[in-house]
Amino acid sequence: MEQMIEFCHKVFDQSAVAFAIARVHLDESGTSAVDFRYEYLNAAAGALTDQRPEDLLGRDAYSVWPEGDTSWLSRLYRVAYLGETLEFETVSDSYGRFLRTSMLPVDHGMCALLMHDVSEWVEPMCPSLENAEAGVLFYDMDSHLVQIPATTSGRFGLRRTYEGIVSFCEENFGAACVDDVRRQVVDFRDAGGSILYEGQLADGRWLRISLAHAGRPGMFAFGFVEDITRSKQLEEANARRMGIIDSLGRENYALYLADLAQNTMEPYRIRKSAPDTARYMLAESSHYQEGLETYIDTYVHPADRERVRAVLLMPHVRQQLKALGGEVSVTYRRILEDDTDYMQMRVLSLADGSDEVVMAARDVSAETREQMRQKALLQDALTLAQNASNAKSAFLANMSHDIRTPMNAITGFASIALGHMDETARVQDCLEKILASSSHLLNLINDILDMSRIESGKVEINEEPLSLRGLADELRDLFQGQAAERGLSLSIDFSAIHDDEVLGDPLRLSQILVNLIGNAVKFTEPGGAVAVRGWQRQGAPTGYGSYALSVKDTGRGMSPEFLDRIFEPFEREVPDNVPKVEGTGLGMPITKNLVDMMGGRIAITSAPGEGSEFVVELDLRLPDGASKHASTRHWSSRAVRRDPARFRGKRVLVADDDDLSREIMQAILQEQGLVVDAAEDGDAAVEMVAAAEPFTYDALLMDMHMPHLGGTEATRAIRALERDDVGALPIIAVTADAFEEDRRAAMAAGMTAHVSKPLDLPRLIALLDELL
Repeated sequence: MEQMIEFCHKVFDQSAVAFAIARVHLDESGTSAVDFRYEYLNAAAGALTDQRPEDLLGRDAYSVWPEGDTSWLSRLYRVAYLGETLEFETVSDSYGRFLRTSMLPVDHGMCALLMHDVSEWVEPMCPSLENAEAGVLFYDMDSHLVQIPATTSGRFGLRRTYEGIVSFCEENFGAACVDDVRRQVVDFRDAGGSILYEGQLADGRWLRISLAHAGRPGMFAFGFVEDITRSKQLEEANARRMGIIDSLGRENYALYLADLAQNTMEPYRIRKSAPDTARYMLAESSHYQEGLETYIDTYVHPADRERVRAVLLMPHVRQQLKALGGEVSVTYRRILEDDTDYMQMRVLSLADGSDEVVMAARDVSAETREQMRQKALLQDALTLAQNASNAKSAFLANMSHDIRTPMNAITGFASIALGHMDETARVQDCLEKILASSSHLLNLINDILDMSRIESGKVEINEEPLSLRGLADELRDLFQGQAAERGLSLSIDFSAIHDDEVLGDPLRLSQILVNLIGNAVKFTEPGGAVAVRGWQRQGAPTGYGSYALSVKDTGRGMSPEFLDRIFEPFEREVPDNVPKVEGTGLGMPITKNLVDMMGGRIAITSAPGEGSEFVVELDLRLPDGASKHASTRHWSSRAVRRDPARFRGKRVLVADDDDLSREIMQAILQEQGLVVDAAEDGDAAVEMVAAAEPFTYDALLMDMHMPHLGGTEATRAIRALERDDVGALPIIAVTADAFEEDRRAAMAAGMTAHVSKPLDLPRLIALLDELL
């Protein structure tokens, strides 16, 4: 060994060729090199590393260059332990040089290295590429590693690296490139050829990486890094242009490309189905301004020409493109021989601030006519809405009068009564008028609430057993007195109805006929007649009876104009010779809606001065065997006037949080001979029942809306008490919730009956008489 080193000193110390002797260290298995140490190197070899030879001798190489290129180790092993001779080119990251290296075996575990620095002819290539916006890179054909020279690294912002090209591309371009680059590397290694990849850096720049095969192992391949950002931007801009043009081509029959700066225009795409006028735009001239002027003067409707010129001709079109974000359009009428079409011309800039534009012509006749139709519909809807608004305004004005009138009577007669308490007859007269005004006011409120509930879909039609002849008796009792007071003849005849018992909604059927008969009585002059008839029609579906109910009067009749809108809300006909017409204008809309909800129809025959006839036709289900035995409603609300002594010894509990309502109820019931206890809310009612001995109370009258426990909650709490009397204890809901669903909700909560406020005193007494 010493002789070999001495020989090297004599031969290579002064040589310009870099020469070194290296001892190669193996791993524990003895099959792989892990490091090497210089036993000799001359001054030329030290110069390659920018180190003095004495500073490197005896030191492990990777302790000097911890980040050094480990690809040399496999070559060192093959030469020092397998006896191979190698010659190769490489880019040394440790030395920072481009080297052509020869390795020779000299002893077991040792090899000689002859290294030629070829940087002087490689590196000058880099500056020569600057004007071409490119840089050089090198690829080691043996280790498959890529090296980026300093000039390339600095110019393109790439890390100087000595790693696989797949990792290099992934680090710079992202994971999406890995599969493509890996496939190219395999083909490059196995079949020659080249590697080409274009990718975008994080800062938005585009680079192209290209490598050409060196032809054989042991050589390094040259590659190039090119900045292609500008060409990519041009490609993207062109793609956007083509996208705009293609999208326009799908909906426009003609496209033209124009340069406003050059005043030129040429057709880009014209469909075969396009009208001839699409081609006439260029018939005389390919100039933008002149061609459009000719087209406008020839084919645009005279009334639209100035508007089209103000959009399409220069300098207007340039100004508007700048102001409106690069797009302007105008719709106009195009003159045809026997018709007029509607056309739209759009002008779009192909890039921000560019004078290059695309013009798109489109037939919008169908769209425009549909818009015109929709506009007419909207105008009609607006007119209807305005009419409805006017009707509601009139309704509110009428209601202000109609509600204030009974209120004025109530307050006025109450004041009169208070001032004449010692005049019994006068006080009685005032109280009767107060009751009449209150009844009228309640009817007004009920109509308003009914219509609101019908329009919101909250009214349901029920099926219950009822007697139509019983309904006739009820109507007779209700209107006989009113008709007599007005000097009218009233007849009600349902004798032509054979199937008297049916299944229907007694409340709503009564409401329909009450509205019709009430109007007939109201609008028939003294000495006239009102006739109500019911008969059974032929052709009813199986299981049903078909019925006609007629209300005919000899009153003033109605005009044809009013008949057209009689079922519209808030409408009332006020003849010139009639000083006032009471009502809400909701009775007939309510009636019509209820008839429709029952699946029936209503017909009207009327003429001014000849009276009116309303005929309601309904199919009502007939009871089957099971329902024939159900309780049939026989109509009666006449007061049951019996001796108050019949209630003597009966005790009831009234629960109501309103002091006045509670006081009224107590007074009414006490006048009937009942003993009355009072609870100010639901909690108190439950406590009083729980504290009393069983069967103390014969009935409870419960308001539905109270603080803390309401009527339904208090009822459930009382029914849940563990005592014998509460299961059968009559609990009557006395509430302002007056609708049918409110009654059903009270029944579902365990209540026995439902009475609405304001109190119908005869009905309440009749109910108590029935329950007690």
